[in-house]
Amino acid sequence: MRISIIALTLILGLSPIAKADQASVLAQVFNSREMIQTTGQVMEEAMIDFLAGMFIAQGRQVSDEELRPLSKAFAEELISKMTPAIHDAVAQYLRQNFSQNELQALLDFYTSPIGVKFVDHQATMMIMGSQIGEKIGAEVGESMVSNPQNYPEFMKALADLEKKIGL
Repeated sequence: MRISIIALTLILGLSPIAKADQASVLAQVFNSREMIQTTGQVMEEAMIDFLAGMFIAQGRQVSDEELRPLSKAFAEELISKMTPAIHDAVAQYLRQNFSQNELQALLDFYTSPIGVKFVDHQATMMIMGSQIGEKIGAEVGESMVSNPQNYPEFMKALADLEKKIGL
């Protein structure tokens, strides 16, 4: 990541960047190597859970370690396809929603020492948020099952859905 930030700084120092190029450079910053690796690791773990469930449904027991090569290959393939697509989508979004001056201000921030530090920690913060969401989601789900009377809106929506689909 530091090499790409240095390259960005050189590019920024040599010439003004057109709006389209600013957006592309920022998209690259947001798709840092750490972010991509972290996303791959999260996908790999999720895939292990999915595959384990699939094998259990077939009455077969397979360990996480036996599934890891398959899961890793899937995650790597997915990341190789997702990375350019995400880059293009983020760049397009930035072009549509930020002026050239705003894009330059973002570039100035993300190439500053504090911006580099923020990007270096961004993936970790996203995982923390996801883990907290999973934990709280499980707690709320358990509470809804054990104390449905505390969730009247949810129970009404569930009853309406069940009636609609004939359950």
